[in-house]
Amino acid sequence: MQPAKDVIIDFGTGTRRKMVAYDDGIFIDTAIFMISLTEYLKPIAKFVTKKVNHFKEIDSKFVINCAGLGAGILNSDK
Repeated sequence: MQPAKDVIIDFGTGTRRKMVAYDDGIFIDTAIFMISLTEYLKPIAKFVTKKVNHFKEIDSKFVINCAGLGAGILNSDK
């Protein structure tokens, strides 16, 4: 892996953030990816949207976790 570079990311909304870039990394636009994944799965999967406080509450073989900042609560991870 190449050394990281400090960069400024411009989100096009007036928001700019300092971040670190790796030239050989793979980055995904999660919003576009999730829309595409949803459209792909709609014909073959049942979607359930509900609030859960821990992954143990979910009785399913597959879960798409979009918890973001709430992921720590679901995993009991401080």
